[in-house]
Amino acid sequence: MKESRLHKNFTKLILEKDYKGNFSLLTFFSLLSKNKQYSLSEIKEFWKEHISKIKKGIVENKISFYIHIPFCRSRCAYCRHFYWKCNSREELDYYLKALIFKMNFFRDIFSEIKFKTLYIGGGTPSLLSERQLRNLFTVLYKNFKFEEKGEKTLECNPISSSFSKLKILNNSGINRISFGIQSTNEKILKSMNRGYENFALVKRVIDYAKKCKFKRINVDLIIGLYGDNPKTVIKSFCQIATLRPDSIALYPLQPTQEYLAKFYQNKKEHFNKDLKNKLKEFFILIKPVALRYNYFYFSPSLKELISLSDAWNFLSKEYITDSEKQFLYKYDDTERIDCFGLGTGSCSYIFGNLRYQDIGEDFYPTSIQTLNEKIYYGIKFDSLKEQKLYHLLIGLDSNKLSLRAYKKLFGSDLLEDFQRIINKLKKLNKLKIKGDLIFLTSKSPRQRFVDSLIMLQNLWYKSSLKNV
Repeated sequence: MKESRLHKNFTKLILEKDYKGNFSLLTFFSLLSKNKQYSLSEIKEFWKEHISKIKKGIVENKISFYIHIPFCRSRCAYCRHFYWKCNSREELDYYLKALIFKMNFFRDIFSEIKFKTLYIGGGTPSLLSERQLRNLFTVLYKNFKFEEKGEKTLECNPISSSFSKLKILNNSGINRISFGIQSTNEKILKSMNRGYENFALVKRVIDYAKKCKFKRINVDLIIGLYGDNPKTVIKSFCQIATLRPDSIALYPLQPTQEYLAKFYQNKKEHFNKDLKNKLKEFFILIKPVALRYNYFYFSPSLKELISLSDAWNFLSKEYITDSEKQFLYKYDDTERIDCFGLGTGSCSYIFGNLRYQDIGEDFYPTSIQTLNEKIYYGIKFDSLKEQKLYHLLIGLDSNKLSLRAYKKLFGSDLLEDFQRIINKLKKLNKLKIKGDLIFLTSKSPRQRFVDSLIMLQNLWYKSSLKNV
């Protein structure tokens, strides 16, 4: 079966443009004129319209609040998030000033809304001083309301988590504290640019958190760091388990290009193979170990986990004590929720309508934006179908799409929603379905991107394509 004329023409168009090999969904949607830059005033209008629908009962209130603090003392070798090196306390002060400016600007449209959850991430939010933390929460609670039984999380690095800071967080309504530990192996930590961390420090800050009586204490670990193996990860788990946090979340490493260049000669397939072997052995070993420490593992079957690792489609796998205290509302971006984000690098979305990211530079004394300055970069969906397409393409583009996750998010079957396109790709031998996974067969990001364009001939962009 030959590729369609549309696919060939579109491929030719892309290859003629100078994208320097950096193909992504933003490139894809820019060809369709779906991605645009927005100002503070324009974003406010989108939220005003959405809040109006909530008040009229057209849509349910499922809005979570996210604040991004991008500053870090140094960059971890594996980090893939937006970050800014903290150069001075004054820089943090200015960033807070910019956050407060935006809080004041948006507060009126949310005056009758209670946010379900609060999540403050980074970066390293615990870098803020005691004074800065008090200032942040004073303004936040003055301007916005939150559900009393909702989860309120703040991410901490042990090195910047003093007892007095943790006490301020607890007194400010933070009920879930999350420590990014990643590993207890000092050799591995040093190679990841985290040589400042050791187990004694970790034990001390978890003891501090217990004294503050947070409703839930979480520890994050990573599997797939260069130099680790299933036994070193199990050892990290055991050491953390002796400290009795309420949950231990395991994340498989998702490498950056810099990480692959440093440790895997720029070969993603080598990293994939290495991680898959580690995961296979780890999940066989961990179950009896977790039970020994009275932690319970909630997960799909081992077979599904191993196949999921090929597609990088993990949710956090949490090992939870039987005494875990549940929240009525929890942040879960795999559900149909809306998210209102503040701060440079923060991502926000109105489900079925808009996804956008703050790209403004709030670090400099001259950077507090005017109301009409374009500081957000987003994709506007004209329908839920378009968001489904975005989800499908972003999954295939990065080779990580779970059928189960899609159904959980949209309440429909991906194979039925895209039956005609999927069958066409399968006949061209460009797509496979294996268990819970659907993925493109090409290992080249460039070719995967080009292959995704076949879908356009049967989807909703015919009018847009006429002008391409």
